[in-house]
Amino acid sequence: MEILYLILFAIGIYAIMTLCRRWADSFIMIAFAIGCVVNANIFTSYTAPIVVGPFIFGVDSILMTMFLQLVAIKYIHYPLKDFKMFVASSIAAIIISAFIEFFTKIISSGYTLDLLKGLANYFISSFAILLGIAIMVPVIKRLKENRVSQYLVLPLGILIASVIDTAVYYLLYAFILRNDLGNFVMILISNYMGKFLALFIGLICYFITSKWGHRDVPSRYLNKTKQEIFDVVPAKENDVKEWISLVEKYRYYFLGLETDTALNTFKKDLHTGIVNKNAYIVRIEENIAGTILLSSDKQYIEFLLVDEPFRRQGIGKALINKILDVSKEEKTLKVTSYLKDDYRSRDTYPFFKKLGFNPTSIVEINHYQQQLFELEKSV
Repeated sequence: MEILYLILFAIGIYAIMTLCRRWADSFIMIAFAIGCVVNANIFTSYTAPIVVGPFIFGVDSILMTMFLQLVAIKYIHYPLKDFKMFVASSIAAIIISAFIEFFTKIISSGYTLDLLKGLANYFISSFAILLGIAIMVPVIKRLKENRVSQYLVLPLGILIASVIDTAVYYLLYAFILRNDLGNFVMILISNYMGKFLALFIGLICYFITSKWGHRDVPSRYLNKTKQEIFDVVPAKENDVKEWISLVEKYRYYFLGLETDTALNTFKKDLHTGIVNKNAYIVRIEENIAGTILLSSDKQYIEFLLVDEPFRRQGIGKALINKILDVSKEEKTLKVTSYLKDDYRSRDTYPFFKKLGFNPTSIVEINHYQQQLFELEKSV
């Protein structure tokens, strides 16, 4: 019966996270992450075991997998500074919880050796988590560089971090704090079983969220109209650094931007676009949420990007409308995208079609076939 409760717990907490990501700010992810990582250190397979035959489960396997999924999502879809803050806040929460528990128990019950072991447990956990994340990040980066689908990148990243985190944590915990390796193997196997269950449920929720959309625009903007939210303005020279940072995050999804040489060429084109007022941005709070660059002849959209957290909010449409306004003297507006059957076009192809662009021909760019879209402007 206990294992059924564990499964229901996993389904329930992932369902809550999915709903919150849909209806609340992206900052809710930090609350979930801290809640998961702190409680995973309190309710472990040692401190709160769920024994089913030879297996020893714990809710920490579910909570830690959810935490690592949130970390992976932050790294894949959000700015690097958000990812670093996310991880740092979570680790800080662990350490703060450790000292609160340590000194509270000293005040109430006095000092014991077990208290020191309890404090050490939190530091071991922090080390194991950071080690797992440190190995996960370059793997995810490499997979993204090779244009692997996000639906494979995410589970592989979580799996690698989970295997490392769990093995390091329980090995050090059993050897250093308990001096008992007797139950280590069964706890490790059980923990991996729990994490595979959580990973399966988590991927279903991630797929639902990706298709359903999630509202990451700050909550104080939600009652305003889109015109008030998305103020499309000309880019300035002091926007270049942040623009390029956003490009680097998604560069492997754009043909011709994979190399540093190509990126440097793009920087020059961007500077030219800023001077000629062909480059525009949308900011949400202090972050660039979307960018668009028009060719010098005002006939081609050379670059269009909306950061993942701000998609499905109308920013892309607002950017296109701005370009239509500034290029109104031209009869057509053209843009290229990946072919319809390419997984990388799952968002862009229907997006351009929805805005009235017609797929006209297949063109070759950098030895790779692309779909050319054209929009005939009404006179």
